[in-house]
Amino acid sequence: MQARYRVEGAYYQPSPKTDDSRTLSVGDTITILYSVKTPQMAEIVELREQP
Repeated sequence: MQARYRVEGAYYQPSPKTDDSRTLSVGDTITILYSVKTPQMAEIVELREQP
């Protein structure tokens, strides 16, 4: 899965991830967490590994 997001006019893409459980489809809304200081360091919440 790939995503793209914008922070203060600059675009970023988190590292591509696989959706092994196939829970997401094209066009789904996702949540991206990022640091204001380093917005290129991001995580897609819906693809977090579950314990």
